[in-house]
Amino acid sequence: MLSIPIDPALSLRLLQPTDAAALFALTDQNRAYLKQWLPWLNTVRQESDSLQFIQESRQKAEAKKEYHFGIWQGETLMGVIGTHAISWGNRSTSLGYWLGAAYQGQGIMTRACHALISHIFNEMGLNRIEIACATGNRGSCAIPRRLGFTLEGVRHQVEWLYDHYVDHYLFSLLAQNWPAASASPLRRDYPILEYDPSPQAIINPTDLLPSLGLSEHVVICFFREVVETLKAEHGAKQVYTLGSEMGDAPVYLLQVDGQPVILFHAAVGGSAAAAFLEELIALGGRKFIVCGGAGALDKAVTLGHLVVPTAAIRDEGTSYHYLPPDREIQPHPDAVTALVKVLQRDHVPYLLGKTWTTDAIYRETPAMVQLRRDEGCLTVEMEAAAFFAVAQFRGVTLGQILYGGDDLSSEQWDSRHWQKQTSLREKLFWLAAEACLEIP
Repeated sequence: MLSIPIDPALSLRLLQPTDAAALFALTDQNRAYLKQWLPWLNTVRQESDSLQFIQESRQKAEAKKEYHFGIWQGETLMGVIGTHAISWGNRSTSLGYWLGAAYQGQGIMTRACHALISHIFNEMGLNRIEIACATGNRGSCAIPRRLGFTLEGVRHQVEWLYDHYVDHYLFSLLAQNWPAASASPLRRDYPILEYDPSPQAIINPTDLLPSLGLSEHVVICFFREVVETLKAEHGAKQVYTLGSEMGDAPVYLLQVDGQPVILFHAAVGGSAAAAFLEELIALGGRKFIVCGGAGALDKAVTLGHLVVPTAAIRDEGTSYHYLPPDREIQPHPDAVTALVKVLQRDHVPYLLGKTWTTDAIYRETPAMVQLRRDEGCLTVEMEAAAFFAVAQFRGVTLGQILYGGDDLSSEQWDSRHWQKQTSLREKLFWLAAEACLEIP
C-alpha cells in the first residue's frame, strides 16, 4: 500500500475498502461545510457510496490513471487528496483536495499538497500539475499560491454547483520550478505574504502569563484621560502589570453595572496593539470591545459621530501573521450585534461601515484616501485589522467602536481638535463597557 510521509504525525495513504466507514463519517459530519464548494455531496448518502468511491479509485490506481489518498493523523482520517486524469503522454495531472472543518487553519492541507507534489515530480516523473479552485473559495485558492503555483487565468462558469455556476481559477506548476518553490512551503515573493497557520510559536503568551480569572469581559480604551478618570472617580483598581520598553502597561478591574470588567489602555499601532491583545487573552479575556478615535474619510462622519466597523482594509503588516493574505477582515458578528443593540437602546446615532487600517499616518496621500473612499471606507486608523486578526486566530470575540476625529475627506487636513473631546470620549467608554457585557 502506497504511503507518503508528511511529518512524524501526518501521512498520506491510498484509500482502502476498510476506510469506507471513516470516509463516510468524515463526509457526513462535514456535509453542509463541504457542500459550499464540492458538487458531489448528494451522491454520498450512505457508507456503501463511500465504499464504491474507494473501490473505483483503487481500480483507477491499478490502471495508473488516478490516485486518491486519505490524509491521516495516526488512525484519524482528516481529509482526502488525489490526482485526477493523469496524462502519461503529456506527463501532467491535476490535484483535488478537501479537509474536514475541524482540521482547517493548521497548515495540514498545505503540507499534504507539498508532500504529494514532491512525489509526483520526483517519483512519478510528471512535469506539470494543475489545481482548479472556485474563485470564491479563498482557503482553497491560498494553497497553490502558497506553494509557488502560477495563476494562468479564470475559467468562467466551468462548474455547476447544485443550483448555480461557479468560475474557477486555474493554477499550474512545472517540475523545473519546484525545487525553488519547495524550499519552504511558506515561501512567497514577498515576506509579508508568507503565512504560517501553526498556533504554536517560539514565544507564546500563555507560557509567560498567568490566567487571572478575574473577568472574561475586557474594554480596550485608547483614551488616557478617561482611564485616569475611571481610576480617580469610578474605582478602577490595578490588578496586573504588562509592559514593554516604553514602560508599564497596567491592567485594571472595575465594576460596570455590578459586573467585573477588565480595563486596559491601548497601545497605538497595529503590532503593539496586537501584542497586548495576545497578553490580555492569556490573562483570561474572551470578550472584547475596543473604543477609540479615527480619521474621517467621509463628510458624513462629523466630529464625534460614532462608527462601528463591519470590516477593515488590511493595509498594515500585523494581520498577515495571523490569517492568510486577504484584502479585508471582519470583526466578530456577536460583538457588532452587541454594539448596535446598545447604541440603539441608548438612542445614540451611529454608522456601520468599513475602516482603513494603515501603518503609516504620514502616507495617507490624497490618492490613497480616494482609493479607500471608493472601497467604502468611512474612517482611517492604525489598529482595527490587527485586532480583528488576533481575535479570529485566538477564537475570541472582539468588536470596535470609533468616533469621528480629524477630517481627511478633502485635500486639506482639519484636526477639528478631536483629542480635546474629553466628555465624548468618556461616554464612548461607557457605551463600550455596556456593549462588552452584552456579548453572549
